[in-house]
Amino acid sequence: MKVVLVGIYYPVAILRYFERALRRRSDIELFTVGPHTGAQIPWNGGMFLKPEYALPIPDMVLPVDARVTTAFVEMQLPWRPDVWLHINSTWGLIGKPKCGKNLVVGVDPHCIGYDEARRHADQFFCMQTPYMKDGDIWLPFAYDVECHSPVQGVTVEYDAGLVGAPYESRVRLAGELTRRGYKVLFTGYGPAYEEAQQLLAKCLIGLNWSTQLDLCARVFEVMAMDLCPVVNRVPDLAKMSFVEGVHYLGFSSVEEACDQVANAITTCSISSIALAAKEVVAPHTWDARIAELLSYV
Repeated sequence: MKVVLVGIYYPVAILRYFERALRRRSDIELFTVGPHTGAQIPWNGGMFLKPEYALPIPDMVLPVDARVTTAFVEMQLPWRPDVWLHINSTWGLIGKPKCGKNLVVGVDPHCIGYDEARRHADQFFCMQTPYMKDGDIWLPFAYDVECHSPVQGVTVEYDAGLVGAPYESRVRLAGELTRRGYKVLFTGYGPAYEEAQQLLAKCLIGLNWSTQLDLCARVFEVMAMDLCPVVNRVPDLAKMSFVEGVHYLGFSSVEEACDQVANAITTCSISSIALAAKEVVAPHTWDARIAELLSYV
């Protein structure tokens, strides 16, 4: 199957997981398209991450600040594609292709409107149900089988850890846990992929606090990595059949989050919740998401 993968190549991007899963398949011939920003990312007013976080350069590099049509790209492809797979975060092509199914994944519906992308899609996939519109198909986030697997032989150094952007709620949570005497890993911007994997492997508990109603990829990742998830409650947790108290410990405030961390540590329930989480999340790989997407071709 000939697949055109379209998206913006930020250094830390969900796009990378889709590409990794596609390249693991022997039945896919892949052509990648989109802007490439190297180690630069627009978070926090614009910043540079480590050079090794830069994604592989796509086969066709496009300008980040230009509106590019699908027709322009289509004329330059080496073959007639079977499917166009748009992983749309903050950038996408304009218009539908003449040849091939046009599948669009809305990665950030909690903060981006996708009305134009929906009009051009043969199928539009939304990654969070609270932001779905009529005709959308739910495609939840997932974990990568390579960089979200448990790490063996690592010494635990932290009670809890969160690798992610320093949103105000997360900063307050990390600060309060530290004040209560817990050892907390909180990286802020930066670590990703295998480096994040090595850092989280030093933690007993994997924290997350979503800024909106989104069930983000971090929840799937800490579950797959054999950590006990302590995460804020969002609607899609139940829709995934993740059961509070069995597969994760939920919270709605800093105080409750700290109490859940204390509960997990003092009752020694960390191992049982981590095991149950790992089992329930096992089918939810990016490879499975690719298989689901391609079932619509």
